[in-house]
Amino acid sequence: MPTRRRGLVRKRHGPTALVDTNFCTATNNNTARASTLTSSDNTARMVYQGDFFGPKRSDWLRLVSLNLDNLAIDINESKEVSLFQSILEQGINILLLQELGLHWSNLSRTKQWRSRVECFLNPKCTRTRCSHNVHHTTGTQVQAQGTGILSHDKVSHFAMGSGCNKAKLGWWTWSRFRGIGGMVLRVVSVYRPCASSGGE
Repeated sequence: MPTRRRGLVRKRHGPTALVDTNFCTATNNNTARASTLTSSDNTARMVYQGDFFGPKRSDWLRLVSLNLDNLAIDINESKEVSLFQSILEQGINILLLQELGLHWSNLSRTKQWRSRVECFLNPKCTRTRCSHNVHHTTGTQVQAQGTGILSHDKVSHFAMGSGCNKAKLGWWTWSRFRGIGGMVLRVVSVYRPCASSGGE
């Protein structure tokens, strides 16, 4: 969507949502809700859930919750690259992650979450924490669970602590931010693995 600044038209870059703009209605959550989707050959099988990102004002905080459905063990895979590109292109300030799917204790330093983040985002304005089931002792590099929180840009400078569930099962990760007037925002990313009805 074009925006006007100093008399010039600037186009926002990033993926274009498959939305018929004649049927969008503004909502109070900083997005345009799609009531009609169009599909092309390469996107016909995609399933869309949630809201499409709209323009973001400079005084808004954009918080996103995302189930990753397992990261790859190897770094710089397409899902990981798309994730970090979306953070930058969509102006995501706080990202709540579920089902990271990796056993961080069994991965090398270069494959750790913090190392992956620092390859794409400036570490001076990024704070992150993730948790996994530390009691899972099979020695594998994957596990069907894990949560994390990533804060980026100005909000990261207001971070005042983070943690995970005391049982260290990776079911939730929390982070707190202190704002103007001492107001505190606590965000929690929650995921509890359960058996699939399909037997997977």
